[in-house]
Amino acid sequence: MPKIPSPPAPSSGRITSQQDLGRVIRYARMQAGLTVDDAAQAIGVAKATLLRAEQGKGGLQFDNLLRILGELGLTLGVLPASQNIERDLPWPKA
Repeated sequence: MPKIPSPPAPSSGRITSQQDLGRVIRYARMQAGLTVDDAAQAIGVAKATLLRAEQGKGGLQFDNLLRILGELGLTLGVLPASQNIERDLPWPKA
């Protein structure tokens, strides 16, 4: 089976939509070398929950979202809208 290429790295940690967050979650999972099945099992959420998060769909419980982020080595932060996150918090190079 051919390997699915990893999505490109986000340019920054700025999240302005559910889809942005989903792309970051998928990127982190794929960088960890995990399949959706393996990641969901390791995180302790249903595969459907992880897929909803990666696809940027709504309806996730906040605690599940935080669990997914934490287990993938990500954290959720809140900054003033005036903060230049692209300059101050660039996405690390893989």
